[in-house]
Amino acid sequence: MRSAPFFASAIAKAKRYGVKETTKLGGSNIGMTSDDSMSVQVKLKRECAVTSPNRSNPTLHAQFLRTIAEFADAAPQGNKAGVPFTGTIQGHRFVFMHDRKGGEAYVMISLEK
Repeated sequence: MRSAPFFASAIAKAKRYGVKETTKLGGSNIGMTSDDSMSVQVKLKRECAVTSPNRSNPTLHAQFLRTIAEFADAAPQGNKAGVPFTGTIQGHRFVFMHDRKGGEAYVMISLEK
C-alpha cells in the first residue's frame, strides 16, 4: 500500500520482507522469498499482488481491510474475502481482493487508464 498508486518502490519494499531477486516477465516483475513463503508480482502503474500459502488465521481479511483503510481516501465498506471491491488511494481508484482459495492472495489493480 505504501508504494501505491504507481508501485515504483514495491519491489524494494518486498525485499525488506525477504523477497530475493525478481524476474521480469512480460510487463511485470515477480519475486519470491527463498523458502517460497511469499511471492510478489508488480506491474508498474497497474497492479500489485502478494501471495502466500494458506494461513489458518481467520482475522487476515479484517487485517487487509484495516491496512487498506489506513492508506485509502475512505475506508472500504461491507467486504468479505473472495469478493472484489473498489477503493481510492491518493485519488486513484483500485480494485482490491483477498482470495483465500489455494493460498492467500492480496491483490490491488488500478482502474486508471
